[in-house]
Amino acid sequence: MCELIPLKLADGTSINVSEYKISKLKRYLEIFPLIKSVDKVILFASALESRCREDSDIDFLFFYNDRKQFHHDMSYVLPNYFPESCYDDKLRFPTGSTSMSGAFADAQTKGVVIYKTPMKP
Repeated sequence: MCELIPLKLADGTSINVSEYKISKLKRYLEIFPLIKSVDKVILFASALESRCREDSDIDFLFFYNDRKQFHHDMSYVLPNYFPESCYDDKLRFPTGSTSMSGAFADAQTKGVVIYKTPMKP
């Protein structure tokens, strides 16, 4: 069992996350704006629950706007900035995708949006 502690997001809101994952999530929040192919990131599963353990991975649902660029970003850019990211789970879907099955449905119904690309003027 772990304690849930607040994590402040870029939009000023706070969510409760596992004490074991707070520093790693803060690092992700610094890096997401540098990855131009990512439109939205949803955090879900154990990182949001007291059942999280120190060795638990972090589960994300990524929505991307350019498949080729996203592949490059996830294979080269993210690991370059944050090598430890390879240990976390990343579901990947094009922006606008819909499904209500499996982990996608869990992320959509129980997850929290932790990053969204700022609207362009």
